[in-house]
Amino acid sequence: MQLTQLLAAVAKDDEEVAGHLARVLVRAAPHAGQREALGDVPARLRCRAEATLNAPGHDDHGRVDLRFDDGARDFTLLAELKLHSGYGDDQIRRYHDALDDLPEDRRAAVVAVTRNVPGVGEPAADTARWLGSLRWTEIYEELLKLPIKDRELGAQWRLLLRIIDEQGDFGVKELDRNEVAGWAAYVRTREKLERLVEDLAPKALERLQELLAQRVAWEGTPKEKTADLSRRGKEMKIPYPTQKTVQARFLIPSNGGQERLRIQFLGGFDEPLFTVEARRYGASTLLAGKAPGSEKFVAAVNSLANADHPFQTDDRSYVSHVHGPDSWLEPSDGKGIGDALLDLVTEDLKLLCGSGILDPDSGFEADVGRIDDTDEEAADEP
Repeated sequence: MQLTQLLAAVAKDDEEVAGHLARVLVRAAPHAGQREALGDVPARLRCRAEATLNAPGHDDHGRVDLRFDDGARDFTLLAELKLHSGYGDDQIRRYHDALDDLPEDRRAAVVAVTRNVPGVGEPAADTARWLGSLRWTEIYEELLKLPIKDRELGAQWRLLLRIIDEQGDFGVKELDRNEVAGWAAYVRTREKLERLVEDLAPKALERLQELLAQRVAWEGTPKEKTADLSRRGKEMKIPYPTQKTVQARFLIPSNGGQERLRIQFLGGFDEPLFTVEARRYGASTLLAGKAPGSEKFVAAVNSLANADHPFQTDDRSYVSHVHGPDSWLEPSDGKGIGDALLDLVTEDLKLLCGSGILDPDSGFEADVGRIDDTDEEAADEP
């Protein structure tokens, strides 16, 4: 159900709630002169949603989101509500024109509520009976205080508003100082993580090569040919920063192999994460049993999912062990962050290699191409 309909639902059966809502809209409207001309908002109003604006012998002016009228036919307020969309063609002008169809002595006006400041589509600020547009953030607290008599309905209404607000649909009400500081330090922090990855990745490669060379499936392959680091550009950079990550990518096998292992710092959540993950771009085909090596691949995924510290998978491209910051950002055993990360990587590599998911006979032929992720472009490249 749309917010407009929900607003009407809480106001249509209670004229006091409708009157309170209309007063909230008028008080927050930006055009003081038009507010004064409109006068006091009646205490009790009828509220209708998606009200058709036409009269016999007059043009059809469309349907407005909310229409408020009093019983004495002395007052009318038209309210248009916008969350994610802009105004339609001449929408506000049409609603304003509809006021001309009302009796001349009717106190009437148009108001709009929008998420952001509209760039176009509004009458001039000095237009009579146009109260202007206000933001949802300006009336959010007042909407929470609507005097809904039904306790259960009131609780549901306030819960819904908070959910919409938490999703950011009403716009930004405030900024957290720590979050802004984190954003300001983004590039500097990313560069530190890149240096960590640059130091960590070669050590992880050594351990990976040693573990793979011990596998029967890699018998006869020189250790240095089992895996290598992916490097990019003339500078042969190892760290691969994206919008939300700082990665090191490992090619398996080293000669012409695809990325089949990744270690990365992962952002975009409530806390920073570090992951060690097998990247298998044929996962969906292999899990469906449609390629050679499927049986081994499925067994490997199941064994990792059932480990003491389970790996997670999206069933299409990765099998990942996710580490929260407590295990590496401030290690309790006195180790430095680099050593703590290397310990995590080493243990995860033992599990990954031991499962067989990085063996060539686990369906490497199915790993054709790669899954395109919209945020996978390097953040340090033009």
